[in-house]
Amino acid sequence: MTRTATSLQLSLPSPPAVVRTTRQYIRALYAELLSDLDVVERLTMATEELFENVVKYGAPGEASLNVELRREGGHSSLEVSTLNRVSVEARAALQACFDELSAARDATAHYDAVISRSRRRTEGSGLGLARIQAEGEMSLTCHFDASSVVIAARMELIEEGST
Repeated sequence: MTRTATSLQLSLPSPPAVVRTTRQYIRALYAELLSDLDVVERLTMATEELFENVVKYGAPGEASLNVELRREGGHSSLEVSTLNRVSVEARAALQACFDELSAARDATAHYDAVISRSRRRTEGSGLGLARIQAEGEMSLTCHFDASSVVIAARMELIEEGST
């Protein structure tokens, strides 16, 4: 069984202006590796949303962004993840957001509800995560340890000719 992986890892924190540059780089890199431009756009959007969350809400300290394309046999997947320090307050809000995402039966309806609700909030609406799940058609996971959080967005890819 042939197994390959293409991985990009960036150490953060970075100024907000770097989010746009990173988005452009991810789009260019994965457009060369993947034939489906819709998948490239969804990956790019998820990368930008997660990276923005680290810049906006991450506690001071070490952080990283990882994007990985895995191919094994006829199966491929893409995953973008962030690792960053998290405050106690942000951890509680993030857990509540993930509980809500997990409970949502319809990702698009949930996204629409979060959009409506976000108009009344000034910070931490969960809009980016809901967007990744709905528009990106990606699964999301969140894992905490004592002082940090890993958030991952993943999509399974359908290989050309396997439908």
